[in-house]
Amino acid sequence: MKKIFPGQAVNEKVLFFGRENILRYIFHNFNYIMIFLGLGFFFSLFLVMFFDLLFATVFFIIFVSFCIGFLFVVFWYNTYLVITNKRIMKFLKNGIFKNSSQEITIYSLQESTYKYNGFLDRILNCGNVSFYGKDQNIVIWFKGIKHPEEVTRYTSRLRDFLIENPNYDYTQISEFIPRNLRQKQKGKK
Repeated sequence: MKKIFPGQAVNEKVLFFGRENILRYIFHNFNYIMIFLGLGFFFSLFLVMFFDLLFATVFFIIFVSFCIGFLFVVFWYNTYLVITNKRIMKFLKNGIFKNSSQEITIYSLQESTYKYNGFLDRILNCGNVSFYGKDQNIVIWFKGIKHPEEVTRYTSRLRDFLIENPNYDYTQISEFIPRNLRQKQKGKK
């Protein structure tokens, strides 16, 4: 069996894998992108005005734009939510060298909620999802996930199913995955 994420157990099946919507990610980080591009622009003006280096200026603007785009894509690509038949995990890349993860077992899941944060989230059909552990100290909060209503509904149904059926078959779990999530998973295989 191919491992999808680090730390995946041998008998652990990935039921849902999701990232933040890329358009939402760009819109919510637009101010940071503009700050870096603005600083690059002013530095390039400095190069042109004082040193008359037009070629260096064009190269610098292209280089800064590429670096910013590369970093944002790396941070977006390495931040994801995974739901398996045993646990819910969030993997987060906070910086160039800093990674973190959180997890809650399905059996200790107490509550799952979702929230749309405005008009853009409604248009893109993405929102924030929160998972709470039994002691309410463990919280996994993920922003910008597609179909947040169905993700929360599915995790609640999955928890109930696993508690009622300790000896389950993987096909039984796959049968009640919501249609939008099931179509997304078929594209991933």
